[in-house]
Amino acid sequence: MLLGAAFVLVIPEGLERVDGSFVGIDLLAGFILTYLAESLVRQKRDIQGQLRQFLSNGVVVALVIHGFADGLVLGTTVNQARTLLVLLLAVIVHRIPVVLSLVSVLVSRQRLTRGEVTRHLLIFSLSSPCGYALAAACESIGIIKGLGDHLLLASGGSLLYAGFALR
Repeated sequence: MLLGAAFVLVIPEGLERVDGSFVGIDLLAGFILTYLAESLVRQKRDIQGQLRQFLSNGVVVALVIHGFADGLVLGTTVNQARTLLVLLLAVIVHRIPVVLSLVSVLVSRQRLTRGEVTRHLLIFSLSSPCGYALAAACESIGIIKGLGDHLLLASGGSLLYAGFALR
């Protein structure tokens, strides 16, 4: 389902919004960022407790990065009410298969308990609002201009990594 969300929803939306420049680089950046985050976590043996449990789950880390990027994309449209509404609706609609995929992986493949699944879903659900708040703050003071389209494709790259490389 993660690959379906990437190929059917996220990447086509990103392709519609950019002029064709840097598409491959954007996708690769999201893929590599997720790979590096997972690699860094696997090498950090001194992380303890709940943080280690979260960071050792590559699927959740990839989806949190993806969700954060979605929030960044939404935040870059804070001054364009119509675009923000359309993108918000698109994010909500594409979140449905992503959440179903996440829960099915956590329950059926990783055999996590209900409490662990709930914690992972809570972290995932907070990633977009955090990204939105950061981007909206940066957009309101003029730091980010036109970056949202490329972030959407990078978000697709993180989904590709989660779908292809993580189990």
